[in-house]
Amino acid sequence: HEVDGAKEALDEEAASRGNVLRQVSKAEGDAALWRAKYETEAVAKAEELEMTKMKLVARLTEAEGTISNLNAKLAQVDKAKGKLSAELEAVMGNLDQAQVMNAAMERKAKQFDKVIGEWKAKVDSLSHDLDISQKETRNASSELFKVKSAYEETVLQLEEVRRENKTLSNEIKDIMDQISEGGRSIHEIDKIRK
Repeated sequence: HEVDGAKEALDEEAASRGNVLRQVSKAEGDAALWRAKYETEAVAKAEELEMTKMKLVARLTEAEGTISNLNAKLAQVDKAKGKLSAELEAVMGNLDQAQVMNAAMERKAKQFDKVIGEWKAKVDSLSHDLDISQKETRNASSELFKVKSAYEETVLQLEEVRRENKTLSNEIKDIMDQISEGGRSIHEIDKIRK
């Protein structure tokens, strides 16, 4: 009985040992597989990481160059900003002067408008006086024309009267001559009678 029991125990132990050996063998196979897999993937990953590192270094260098360029441009922009600020201050000063001059010009323009208004009123008054004078001149010209026509007519009538007077004077002279001759004749007749 004990032998059988020991044999069974030995068989079990052998089976258990075989089991363990199989597990160990399997674990070693798995380990070798994992090692091979790790080495293959790790090398590939390391190469990929190296490539990524090189790319990142290149990008970093490019970025540093870009930053340097941007800093240079920023310095130029700051310089231009300073220049523009100075120009803006000058322009603002000029604007203030221009506003003062504009206010003065507006005051002068208002004064000119006032003077122009006064002159316009004077011109309107003179135009009115001129219209009245022209109307009076036209009336006077018309009256002068009438007077001149009457004068010319009077001169013609005076000439006619003078001609008639001359004719009458001549007739009177003839009559006086005839009367004188008639008087002499009567005087001579009276003498003869005596």
